[in-house]
Amino acid sequence: MCRIPELLLFPDMDPLCARKFNEIDFINKEFPTEQSLANIDDFMSRMKLEIRNLDKDIRQIVHGEAGVGYEGEVALSEARDAINKLFSRIKDIKEKAETSEKMVKAITKEIKELDTAKTNLTFSITTLENLSMLVRSIEDLSQNIAQKKYLEVEKILERIGSVSDTFKLFTDIKEITELLQSVTQIQNDLKIQIKKDFEEGTTTKGIKEITELERVKKELEDERIQYRRDILFYKMELKKGNTVY
Repeated sequence: MCRIPELLLFPDMDPLCARKFNEIDFINKEFPTEQSLANIDDFMSRMKLEIRNLDKDIRQIVHGEAGVGYEGEVALSEARDAINKLFSRIKDIKEKAETSEKMVKAITKEIKELDTAKTNLTFSITTLENLSMLVRSIEDLSQNIAQKKYLEVEKILERIGSVSDTFKLFTDIKEITELLQSVTQIQNDLKIQIKKDFEEGTTTKGIKEITELERVKKELEDERIQYRRDILFYKMELKKGNTVY
């Protein structure tokens, strides 16, 4: 920064002492990038120190250098005003930078909240679609069991098994629990019907119907061991030649 002798002899040597001092150009030069604003506190401290030094210089000129007292006092006063103005501008920049940072944090938070809402909405839509598919599949299963369309029953059981897994997290919801229980009940009724059809199939049914029953049985093979033993018994009877071709 400028000193008293320099100010009087070379007024344009320092930017702050220049006759056409421009605080905006000076700020842009001192802080050319956003990252350089990190040093703004240190810069403001230097400006405060410079103001105190100028006050000291003014007192020295007034009391010790009468020949240039008035001119020096005016020049130093102008320099002091320029520094104060610069100090005010830098303070304003700092406040705006802090405000911008808060705005960025707020916007970032809102974006994260929107992203979470989008994820939740997508999950809800998928769950509703699966629920609708499960309800339709249960209706189709009941109809095809009643009509003994076991090839269709096999496909529907596969679809129900896949969709039902997605509702394991919702067993605390009464309606979901009742829906899954209805699937279990239909499967139990189906096992009884298949067992009965196997019994009749060993004497009255054709090989095509028995094959369909076997395929449906595979969809239920994770059930009780006794049920699998019953089915195995009827298959053995079938192989003995009692099936009507």
